This record gives sequence, structure tokens and C-alpha cells, in this order.
Amino acid sequence: MAMLKSRGHQATKLEKLHSLRLNYVEQLPSRLASVKRLWLDCQGSARVAGLTSEGTCKELIHQVHGLAGSGGTFGYTALSDVAKKLEAHLLSGGVSRSCSVEERQVISALVDELAVAVEQGIPHRSELNTEAPLPIWDVPPGEQLVYLVEDDSDLSLDIAQRLEDYGYRLRVFGDAVSAEQALQEFCPAAMIVDLNLPEGELAGARLAQAYKLRFKDKTPLIFISARDDWTARLAAARAGGQVYIGKPLDFGELLNSLDAVGLWADEEPYRVLIVDDEAVLAQGYAAILQEVGMHTLLVDDVSSLITLVSEFQPDLILMDINMPECSGLDAAAVVRQKTEWLSIPIVFLSAESDAERQMEALRLGGDDFLAKPVSTEFLQMAVRMRIRRFRKLRSRMQVDTLSGLLNHATLKTRLEAEVSRSLRHDNSLVFAMIDLDNFKAVNDTYGHPVGDEVIKNISRLLAQRLRQSDIVGRYGGEEFGIILPDTSIAAAEELLDELREQFSILKHRCKSGEFSCTFSVGLAAVPPSADVDELIDSADSALYRAKGEGRNRISVSAE
Repeated sequence: MAMLKSRGHQATKLEKLHSLRLNYVEQLPSRLASVKRLWLDCQGSARVAGLTSEGTCKELIHQVHGLAGSGGTFGYTALSDVAKKLEAHLLSGGVSRSCSVEERQVISALVDELAVAVEQGIPHRSELNTEAPLPIWDVPPGEQLVYLVEDDSDLSLDIAQRLEDYGYRLRVFGDAVSAEQALQEFCPAAMIVDLNLPEGELAGARLAQAYKLRFKDKTPLIFISARDDWTARLAAARAGGQVYIGKPLDFGELLNSLDAVGLWADEEPYRVLIVDDEAVLAQGYAAILQEVGMHTLLVDDVSSLITLVSEFQPDLILMDINMPECSGLDAAAVVRQKTEWLSIPIVFLSAESDAERQMEALRLGGDDFLAKPVSTEFLQMAVRMRIRRFRKLRSRMQVDTLSGLLNHATLKTRLEAEVSRSLRHDNSLVFAMIDLDNFKAVNDTYGHPVGDEVIKNISRLLAQRLRQSDIVGRYGGEEFGIILPDTSIAAAEELLDELREQFSILKHRCKSGEFSCTFSVGLAAVPPSADVDELIDSADSALYRAKGEGRNRISVSAE
């Protein structure tokens, strides 16, 4: 059921960002001193042991570039501005022997200005407090709490029971007043609202409008009503209703509508791979994105990028352009060499100010360019919007249209990646093959449209009851495949047996009433299997054995 998200949990994320900012402040004196030393060395006034003059000058530009990008992110906007000017002068020839005396004087003045700029940022630790008003409630990951506002108690009970069979949690209100009071405390994943409530005609639309005004990102709204006139539909549309369903209510249409508004589509947290040689800054970006529920992975060795992209399966790669060992442009070109990664958004986040270089970044595979420093809110919004578009595009290519699950080809590709990861890290993995029992009889008896609804129903059950780390797809026809990473055979058997029992009691509707279905399962594991085709064959053989032993049961591969 939906839970109150701990203030301590949110505070921990804020404290992490606060700690990173403190760490950045502590590093500033030594970084500023290093810039001064390197500038003196570049002028020939000092020498740093072990570095050539050329190497010293490159290091100077690199460090100034880092300050230009990181300063604003941690509250030092003036520092970023001065560092950008300094970097521009250095790149235009300020470190060459032919540089004029006047130009060197300008650079020296800008180096001195760096320290002054720090004082215009956040001069005291006490001012680094990142506390902000915390919402009392938030929707916990994986919880799909739906508010149902319906004054017909029999109908609301029927809706609640049926939705709960598919993993939704409902809170039911009989009037607009009680629902509006509840909205002061908690933002549900969706709202199903009757247009006409005890408060009067179109009271449901007025409730939705009040909510829309109160919250910036309103929850998905589904209106239900016995009215089908223009006035009612217009009121629902103006209130933000994405779906309008007439009464008597078609429950299948209601379920499809919940799917359509995307309640489960983005259940899995967004995954962002961050490639930046500035460790503190990369950690800062990670904390900012984690603050809104995204999963992040930092890359400190570009040579490991291919392996990490394969294992982490990011929704977006956030990459700096200027890195000492390998430029972001070259790294992006390597990623784009793999056909399956052509659609992954690569967003360059850099203090690079050269317009031609920015265009080159986009030409070589980047999807966008964000200039450092970037505000917390803008970074979160920019990443979120690009990932949403990516997931929509990817779903069109990878998702089976009827079930909404991964299609056969994508499921097998994901299985190959997971088996490889499992073997590399010596972790267990289980692959499950599921087949609906006597499904031909369902189609023959009730018709193919009803059979399609059964396919949708089992797909919803699997998608909603499995862990976010599990991967489920439609293998073909009435067969489904489930990848269970980091799972033992015993745990997989217990989980699938629970799902088998839950599905067996679901009621599927047909013209003559209701009926039930069952499914059988075959399980195989890594180890002992070490090859994808071998794993699939083992699970399929176990499934065949379960069918032969009477159906509606689980069989484990003996291999």
C-alpha cells in the first residue's frame, strides 16, 4: 500500500548535495593556488618538476575549464563567469610565446579575480544549506495509488476490487470535499473522477480544476460519467481530463485507459550515465538527479564506457566535452558505433563556449548541448524531458503492441546482456518461460477479442507484480519470458508460484459472463547454463514438462 515517504529519506539526499558543496568549498583554495602556480610556470617565472611547459599550459587550461563548469553549479556564478573569460584568453593564445605583454597582464588580472569571485558566491558554510520545503507526501516508487471519487458505493467497490487485482491501490471518496482534503496531503498516481458528485452537476470537473491550480504537475485524470453531451465533455477537457468513459462502465476500457495515461510506463527510474573527469562536479550532478528519483552511474575511466553502457543500459548519457584522456566527442563517436545504441540520447554538458565546437559535438552524435553552469531545476527538467522522448521512441521499436511488454527480439537482446553481466560478476540469474494453459480453447470458445483481453490481463499482472529490476516480454503467441537477475531458483519458484495463484483467481469477462485461466512455468538458471540459447532451451523443456504433468504448475530444469 502507499506509504508516507520519510522526511529523513529526502533529507539524506539534500545532505548529500550539501556535503558535496562543502567538499567543493574546501577544495577551492588549493585549486586557485594551483591555477596561479601553473600560470606563473607558463610565463616562465616558475617550473613544475616533471611537466613540460606545453604540458603545464594544457593543465592550466584544463583546470580553468573545470572551474568554469563547476562554479555555478555549486553557487559560485561569478567564479564561473571569470573562469570562462580566462579560458577564452588562454585558448586564444595567452599561453604562447608570441602573446603580447598587454594580453598577459589581462590574464594575470583575471587569475587574481578568481579569488575575488569566490567571495561573490557562497562565502560562508552556513549559507550552503540546501534545505527547501519538503512535500509531506510523495508517491513511493512502484506504488500505484489511485484516487477514485465516485458517489455510487456499489460501483466504487466493484472498481476498487477489480483494479486491486491488477496491482493498483485505491482510496475511495464519495464526494468532492473529502477528496480535496486528501489532496492536501498526498498526490496520487492517478485520479478517476465521476463528473457529477453530491456537490452538484460537474462538481468532479471543479474538483479537478482546483487540483490543477494547486499543483504544477497534475496527476493523470480519468473522468467517468453517465452524461455524454458536449457541455459535460468540454468541462472534463478544460479540467485536464485525458480520458472520458461513459456509464455503464466498461472495466476493460478503464484498465486500458490507465495504461494509456502511462501509470506503469515510467515506473522504472530513469537511468543516467555521467561521464565527467571533474569528480566533485560529477557527484554533484548525480546528487541533483538522484534528488528526483533517477539512478545514476559515474564513469571515471572512459575506456570502460562500452562495458558500463552495456551493463547499466542508460536512458541518457550526460558527458563533458573537454576531458584530458579522451574528448567527449571521441567517446560519443565510439558509443554511436554500436547500432543498438544509436538512439540513446547523449547530452553534452560543458563550459565549452566555441559555437563551432558545440555544433561539432551535435554532428558527431550528440543530441543536445547544455552550457555549464546549469541550474538544478533546468538540469532535472532537461534530462527528464529527453528521457521521456527516448522511452516513447524506444517503446515503439521494442514493445509488443498487444501486451505492452518487450517484444521477442528485444527480450532476447536483454537476456544476452543479463547473462553476460551475470557471468562476469558471478551472480545468479533465472529465466522463466510462461505459457497460458488451453489458450486455443479460450479463442475457440469466447473469440479472439476475448483472448486478446486475456493476453493483456496476464501482461498487466506480470508488469505490475514483478520487481523493477526484472525484465518481462512476450515471447510469442501466448508465451511470455521473464528475466530475474540476482535471483536463486528457489526464490524464482516462490515468486512465480505466487503469480500463478494470483492469475488463476482473476476473472476475465465475456458475453456470457466470466471465466478463469491458468498458466504453466518452466525455470532455468545461470549457472549451470552459460549460454543464452542453452538457457532458453532448458526453460522451454521444463515448461513442456509442466504441461505434460497436468498444467497450472511450475517445473524446474534438471540441468
